[in-house]
Amino acid sequence: PSTGNAPLFDTADASGSSDSDGSVVSYRFDFGDGTIVGPQASSTATHTYAAGNWTANVLVTDDRGGTATASVPVAVTCGVITGPNLVGNPSFETNTTGWSGNGGGTIQRVAGGFDGGFSLEIRGPATGTPKFGVNDGPNWVASTPAAGTLYRFTAWVRSSAATGKGSLRVREYQGSSQKGVTTESPLVTLIPAWQKVTVDYTATIAGTTLDLQVLDAPAVPGEVFQTDNISIQIVTVRSCADRAPAVTAPATATVQAGSLLTVSVTASDPDGEAITSLTADLTGLPAGNDAQFSSPSPHTSGSLTWTPAGGNARPAPYNVTFTAANALSGSATTAITVVPPNQNPTAVLTISPSTGNAPLFDTADASGSSDSDGSVVSYRFDFGDGTIVGPQASSTATHTYAAGNWTASVLVTDNAGGTATASASVTVTSAGLGPNLVGNPSFETNTTGWSGNGGGTIQRVAGGLDGGYSLEIRGPATGTPTFGANDGPNWVASTPAAGTLYRFTAWVRSSTAAGRALLRVREYVGGSQKGVTTLSPAVTLTPTWQTATVDYTAAVSGSTLDFQVLDAPVATAEVFQTDNISIRIVGGGQAAPQITAPASPAAVVAPNPLRPDATVAFTTSREGAVSLRIYDATGRRVRTLLREAHMPAGRHAVRFDGRDATGRRLAAGIYFYRLEAGRESTEGRVLIIK
Repeated sequence: PSTGNAPLFDTADASGSSDSDGSVVSYRFDFGDGTIVGPQASSTATHTYAAGNWTANVLVTDDRGGTATASVPVAVTCGVITGPNLVGNPSFETNTTGWSGNGGGTIQRVAGGFDGGFSLEIRGPATGTPKFGVNDGPNWVASTPAAGTLYRFTAWVRSSAATGKGSLRVREYQGSSQKGVTTESPLVTLIPAWQKVTVDYTATIAGTTLDLQVLDAPAVPGEVFQTDNISIQIVTVRSCADRAPAVTAPATATVQAGSLLTVSVTASDPDGEAITSLTADLTGLPAGNDAQFSSPSPHTSGSLTWTPAGGNARPAPYNVTFTAANALSGSATTAITVVPPNQNPTAVLTISPSTGNAPLFDTADASGSSDSDGSVVSYRFDFGDGTIVGPQASSTATHTYAAGNWTASVLVTDNAGGTATASASVTVTSAGLGPNLVGNPSFETNTTGWSGNGGGTIQRVAGGLDGGYSLEIRGPATGTPTFGANDGPNWVASTPAAGTLYRFTAWVRSSTAAGRALLRVREYVGGSQKGVTTLSPAVTLTPTWQTATVDYTAAVSGSTLDFQVLDAPVATAEVFQTDNISIRIVGGGQAAPQITAPASPAAVVAPNPLRPDATVAFTTSREGAVSLRIYDATGRRVRTLLREAHMPAGRHAVRFDGRDATGRRLAAGIYFYRLEAGRESTEGRVLIIK
C-alpha cells in the first residue's frame, strides 16, 4: 500500500510499463530511503518502510537502451489510536434498527455472521445492475466535533454466489448541503469468504453528519450479498517522535499552619509508554518539614502530604515540582501558600426571658457572636432539656421550657471550621394553680357562657384538643378586624382582693388560617375599667393545637375580669378553633409573659396601608429604653426600627419605609409591629399593598 503504519511492507510493481517499438528489458527500483533494487528483469520488488514520507522511483530500459521513469509517494505513520465503535447496531444480532435499503436494495436479517449468529443480507433490484446496498439512517455520526476529525469506516462483506464488487461510500452533510467530497473505499470482488473493506474520511467542518453506505456494484440483476461487523471509529494518528510524559498538578494550594495539606497529582505518557518514576522536589519547603510524597507503581498518580508548622505562614508561596520520567521527563509545579491558623469565633448567648412560670416561651439570641478573622456561618442551640435546634444559619431560636433550672448553650462555627460556645441559665417556676373557673371550657355540650366578638360568629364543631368538640369562630366577611370569642357573663364575676394573680389559658388552631391568636383581659367595676388592658404573646395559627397564656393581677377587689380569645386575621372571614380554656388563680411562682396595652394614646401607624412609607407614632409614660420591631404573618422578625433606644417620656414618631433589614422592599401583605417601652408593650397591624 501507499499508506500505512510502520513497519510497512510494500510491493513496487512496474509491470504496467511498456515500449511502443520494442520491449522493456530492465527495471531499477529506488525506494527513496536509500534502498535500491536492480537493475533486474523482474518488474516487481519488495521493501519494508520505516515511518516517514517517501517517494519510490522506477527506471525502465527497453531493448534499444531507451529509458523512462515513474514515481509514487509513500506515507508511513507510527500507528493510530482508534476510539470506540460509534455504530449502535453493528452486527444485527437482534434487529436491523438504524439501517435501510439503498439504490433499490432490500434488507433482511439472516443467520450466519462474521463474528456472531446473524448478518444483514441485501438483495439488489430484479432488473438492471445499478449500485445498491444499505444506508445508515439516522446517521450514526450525527455531529462531528471539529474540522479535521479523522474517521475510519469498516465493514465485512461476502456473497455465496455473486461476483459484484463491494465498497463503502461516505458523504458529509450540513443539513441537506453536502460538504467535502464523496469518498469511496477500494472495490473488493465479492466471494463466499468474508472480506474487509475500509475507508478513512476527514471531517471538513464541525457539526456535520456523516452518511455511510455499504454498496455492491453487481454483475447481474438481483444480486445478493451480506455485510456484518460494521464500525465507525475516530482515529488519532500517533506521532513518530517520542514525547515526554505529562504531569497534572494544581497550580496553587492554600493551607492553614497546623492543618494537613494533601496534593494529588497524575502522570501520563502521550505515546502510551510506561512511566518509570513520579517524584516530588521538596527542597522548596521550610527546613524540618514533615512533607512526604508517595507514588506507587505504575507511577501514574501520587500524593503529597504536609502539615506546616506555625512559623511557616508567609505571603510568598512554597514551590513543589512534580516530575514524571521514562526515556524523557515532564514536570508541573504547585505553589503552596501557608496562611496563619484560624482564630476561633467568640460566642455570645442571651435568653429572654431568663426567668418565669412554666410553660415559659423563650428566645435564644446568639447574634452578638463574632469572628475576628472571618464570619460566623452556623449556630447550634442546645436548650439543655434535650431540645436541639440547628446547626442553622439563623442566629436565633425559640423554645418553650417546662419547670426547672436549665442551662442553654450555643455552638457557633466560623467560615474556617473554628468553633466556640456560650451558655445562659434559665429558671422556670412551677406555680400553684387553683381550680378552673371557666364553667364551659371544652364545649362538649353547648356554647353557654361564650359569644362572638368583633363581628365574629361562633358555633360548636366536632374535634377538640382533649374531647369531642371545640368552639369555632368565623371572622367578618369584609375587612380584617380583630375578632374572637368573649366570655359573658364573665367567669370571674368578683375578684376576692387586689393583687390576686389569675392565669388565663386557651388552646387554638386553624386548618387554613395564618392569623395570630392572642388572649385579652380587662378589669371592670361596673362600667369603669380598672388596671390596664393586658394581651398575651401572639401565636401564629397552624393546623396543630397551640397554647396561648397570659397572667393578670387584679387591681382592686370586687371587680369582674372580661376575657377574650382573639384572632388578628390576615384574610377576610378567617376561621379558627379554641378549646380547653381555663382561668385559674395562681397561688405562687412568677407571672407568665404578658403584653400590657399602653395608656392612651396608643401607637398609631399612618398612613396604613403604607404609601410607600408610614410613621409609627406613640407615647411613652416614662423615660427609658424603647424597642420597635416589625414581624411578618408567620411571626418572623423582618425589621428592627428601634432597639433599646433611650427616649424621654412623651410623644414620639418613627418612620417605616416598608423595607426589611437588608434594604429590600417587603412583599405585599399584613405585617405586625411590636412596641416595647419599659414594662409596657403593644402590638398592631401594618398593611403593605403594591
